[in-house]
Amino acid sequence: MYAVTYLIRGKSMLSFPTLHRHRYFRIKQRLRAVARTCLILSTTALLASLATNWLLLPPQTPLLSAWGGWTGVLGLWRAALLAVWAWAAGGHVLEVVFTERVAMASDDDLQPTAPLLEALQSKDPMVQDWCLMDLAAVAEGAAGCRKRQAAVFSDETGSSGWIPIARYCLTELKDFVAVMSAALPALQGRTAGSGGGKGGMKWNVLQLSAAGGRTVNRSQDMALWHLQARYHRLAWSLRILSGLSAAGLRLDKYGVLQLSTPGLSDVLTTLLAVVTVLQAFIKDTVGC
Repeated sequence: MYAVTYLIRGKSMLSFPTLHRHRYFRIKQRLRAVARTCLILSTTALLASLATNWLLLPPQTPLLSAWGGWTGVLGLWRAALLAVWAWAAGGHVLEVVFTERVAMASDDDLQPTAPLLEALQSKDPMVQDWCLMDLAAVAEGAAGCRKRQAAVFSDETGSSGWIPIARYCLTELKDFVAVMSAALPALQGRTAGSGGGKGGMKWNVLQLSAAGGRTVNRSQDMALWHLQARYHRLAWSLRILSGLSAAGLRLDKYGVLQLSTPGLSDVLTTLLAVVTVLQAFIKDTVGC
């Protein structure tokens, strides 16, 4: 139930970064609902317990004898109220922490890109994922990120903004293109390699029922696993490069996109390569 609630309530917050609000505001907004939930659940549980006790007790036995009178009932109700409060409030706080976008810096920082570059160099993949997610919001000009977006192009050399960010994202996309391209020659030579009678035994060959029983070799399998495992990084990298390239038209007063390496031409070439290799791979795999 909590997992379903988390997915339903967190879906819009994860999809639309501009709707994000501060944690204390979101928790304060839910306090009334938490209090109402505590009163309803604790009172309902107490009434259900009293009704069950009344049904199970022998005849002519005082109902509250086993509860210690009204004092015991009120004490039990307060304990239930406190337990439900801790359960509901803790769930709301945990949901806010999980659904709120991580911000590596704020618009008020003097060097807002420094924490991002430090996080990109981290050896922890989770920290890198948080950084890419934050960078994607910055590149698309989310609320509260306008100054951070402009700071990417504030250095005329690009060494403290655009260059390391673009280099990291381009590396992710080029690795993806390399893995996907490695599967294409094997796919294109499948017909030629399958001729010549019975042929020998083939190892590491899978059957795709969705593709009508066509064989899938190891390079195809690795390409599909790479796409599945690193899809979120690829999507963030595409958003970062496309968002910053578009933002550079009005923010890049030093011409960093045109004069630095990697530059705008490298970004456009890599984006075109991603689209081309995906189209070729899907066309050959599905058999369209």
